[in-house]
Amino acid sequence: MDLNERIRRRRRRVGVQQLVQDYSALSPVAHMVEPSGRGPVFERLLDHLEPVFDGQLPPNGYLYGPSGSGKSAIVTSLFEHLEQFSAKSQSMIHTSTRSASPTPPSFVYIDLRGITTEFRFYHEVLDGCVDEQVPHHGVSTDGIQDQLRDILGASRAGVVIGVDHVGEPDTPDAEALVELFAGLPSNVTWLAVGQTPPNRLTLTEYTARSIRVEGYQRQMLVDVVMSRASKGLAGQASTTPSLGKSPTGPRATHTTRWRRCLPPSTVPGKPTGPTSPSPT
Repeated sequence: MDLNERIRRRRRRVGVQQLVQDYSALSPVAHMVEPSGRGPVFERLLDHLEPVFDGQLPPNGYLYGPSGSGKSAIVTSLFEHLEQFSAKSQSMIHTSTRSASPTPPSFVYIDLRGITTEFRFYHEVLDGCVDEQVPHHGVSTDGIQDQLRDILGASRAGVVIGVDHVGEPDTPDAEALVELFAGLPSNVTWLAVGQTPPNRLTLTEYTARSIRVEGYQRQMLVDVVMSRASKGLAGQASTTPSLGKSPTGPRATHTTRWRRCLPPSTVPGKPTGPTSPSPT
């Protein structure tokens, strides 16, 4: 448990107890800082991105899997952590008088949904590379590309771009993406994210590795829901009673309601039907 969670638990003890403590943890469109049950995928992605820890750019890659498998949550979480690592490393290099350590590249995440023009694509890339806001008016596509070349030309390690929702409606197709990537400076590599299998996506002709994300199994989904509930609901609302004991009293009210939302085969101690073995 991190320090922020310890402080939040202390604060919950003061004042009126509320059922919902953190709405973002319960929101289906909000990504958790560390998605549950995705450790092996993180490891495979880190294997692919291993060169960044030596100050090198990784090759292009492709992360794919079915809708709802957590691809976006995985990439945004990993890129956020790696960008923090990159910023910290660059700060240490700038303030240290010792021999320079390898400078890791920066990381930029782009959601392709709604990006239908060259200008919008390069604008999003530039916006992810700088701290100040990039204007939407009064600048041309060529001007945006010139700024990208100037900024990345001064970068020692370059940038890794995560391009999400590849192949979905209202996004550039694979051929258009290849042309857009070709318009970026040479010290840029990318990680595409989509649902299309790699053997049906021409974009993978330009990638060194494809990484599959398996869909969530039912029990894993239960773990995800319970993990979010433990973060978002008051402690008494998500407490599961001991197996074999009937929940009673106000403490068990919300737990009982929560368990009713789960399929019978996923509720601990709940028989799945006539074929289920009798408890011993």
